[in-house]
Amino acid sequence: MKASINLLTKQRVTSKGYPIVVKLFYNSQNKPSKNIGHSFEEDWDFQEKKTRVTHPEHFELLPKILNYHAKIIKINNNNYSFDDARSLLFGPIVQKSNNNTKFISFFDVFIKELKAKNKSTRMHEQVRNILYNYLDGKDIEINDVTYEWLNKFMIDKIKPGTNGSGVMTYLSKMRTVFKEAQRRESLKVKSINPFSGLIETVPRKKDVIDIEPEELKKLFNYQPKKGTSKKNNLVTQRNIELLLLQFYLGGIDYADLALLEWSKMKNKRIKFKRYKNRSKKSYYVTADNMITPEALAIIEKYGTKDSDRIFSFIPNPFPEGNDDYPNNRRTFNKSIAKVCENLKIPKMSSKSMRYVFRTFAGNLFIHDLIVMNLQAHKSESVSHRYQGKIPNDIKDKEHQKIIDLLLY
Repeated sequence: MKASINLLTKQRVTSKGYPIVVKLFYNSQNKPSKNIGHSFEEDWDFQEKKTRVTHPEHFELLPKILNYHAKIIKINNNNYSFDDARSLLFGPIVQKSNNNTKFISFFDVFIKELKAKNKSTRMHEQVRNILYNYLDGKDIEINDVTYEWLNKFMIDKIKPGTNGSGVMTYLSKMRTVFKEAQRRESLKVKSINPFSGLIETVPRKKDVIDIEPEELKKLFNYQPKKGTSKKNNLVTQRNIELLLLQFYLGGIDYADLALLEWSKMKNKRIKFKRYKNRSKKSYYVTADNMITPEALAIIEKYGTKDSDRIFSFIPNPFPEGNDDYPNNRRTFNKSIAKVCENLKIPKMSSKSMRYVFRTFAGNLFIHDLIVMNLQAHKSESVSHRYQGKIPNDIKDKEHQKIIDLLLY
């Protein structure tokens, strides 16, 4: 990075003389400059790079030239970024733009479009708010989202303690929005990818639970600590039974439990689709599982009859963006974690039972096709595309074997 002030004698001379130009050298593409006056050679001190007293506008130009010299010395002797050096030398650049060329404003446009397509927006909204706070409520031009800016954002976010996986998620969502803006020709977004080299693949943390049936059975005999209020005891017991219900119904997710409907419950069976796959229409598999007596007892005990949803006390995961459901899930997880700690068994959460059910099924050598069917999972294998529907009696028999590990 270098700045200078010179009389450009190689340019065409005018009636006022040659141009006096301040220039910033960054690379072959970035050489911003500014013409601050004119002078003839005899009125210019080439060594000191300022006007001589013989210049007719010497006393008007000299203060301006000396001010630029002071800025040039700062730039040439300090490690300024290009943007900071440009602002110091020439002042902030004001660009005309509409709101959609602002990064956060386009985030809002993109989120609104996702909602119109009935797609998940929770993470995009979270990252949008993180950006808003990071910029102190201001906005940034999309074309000012550079590698340097993103790298600083990443470092600033890691410093307070955000883990690597979290920061990579932020950058990934920002990249999605940036690339979508690039597709809009009217926005004239630069074609380069400023995210290149920043986003690393961080291994996804899986809810791996190394638990044996005998350990899981301890949930049946949970006793609260002395001094715990009756209300807390009832909530804790309900959470334990909901966790067990997740297992009984095939390792169902907590969000799917929240969305179960009375209308889908018939002849001791329950049908449901996985909330996780709500945006994948071709993979939106419907599970049709039996309801065992143990599962039915929990449903009848806690089910809310005056609602379409069986467990309406669990907030609806829809619409996307509200905090009620994730807050309830966090409370549920804290409760279950405390129970596991008291029972001295591996820590579990709202997502554990899918893994536990699948593991128990594997230990019994139950065919993958049956397990996938019970868990509303569609195989991508070519050979499985030719597999017909598995009869309920065959599926229920294997389902019962898995549940019996917990009952006997």
